[in-house]
Amino acid sequence: MVLSPIWVNFSLSENEMQKFRDNIAKGFLIPPPNKNYEIEIILVDGSIFPHTGRITFADPMYNSETGTFLIRSSVENPKGILRPNQYVRVRVKGAIRPSAILVPQQSVQLGAKGHFVWVVNPDDTVQQRPVEVGEWYGNNWFINTGLKDGERVVVEGGLSLRPELKVKTQPYAEKTVSASGGGVSAANYPEVKSSPAPKH
Repeated sequence: MVLSPIWVNFSLSENEMQKFRDNIAKGFLIPPPNKNYEIEIILVDGSIFPHTGRITFADPMYNSETGTFLIRSSVENPKGILRPNQYVRVRVKGAIRPSAILVPQQSVQLGAKGHFVWVVNPDDTVQQRPVEVGEWYGNNWFINTGLKDGERVVVEGGLSLRPELKVKTQPYAEKTVSASGGGVSAANYPEVKSSPAPKH
């Protein structure tokens, strides 16, 4: 028996829901028209289900036992790939991040006063810049405040830097496999790998 459409239930934690609302209130996120979010379904093998769903119900009540809010979506299932009680993951799509800045995760460091990045100035000196981080996106991090479009940030070699130190940069290429290794030597012109902070 093929169930089509079929319900796909998922949940958001109280912290996730509050962060989502805060991002909208601060202008970091713009919901789609009429809050018509698209639900992408990821099967257990990592493949994407060929049909997307729409949210049909969002429980306004917080479940104190699970610590979550229940959300239900409806999706067409013509070939019966989805089955009752099957485990899947979902990705909620449709919101827009205006003028978002996205940087590699390893460029963000945590100091005594919070998160920061090393910014490479036009004269190739570096400065420490406090940033407010947002959500993860793959191996990258959204930066809510602290960076401008096109600024260069140090991705590798930042552990041995100090303010106003002059550096020699080379473009950063993301690796498919992470490699262990130390920072650059504390020479007068250490070599670092930098990446521009693009709008996303």
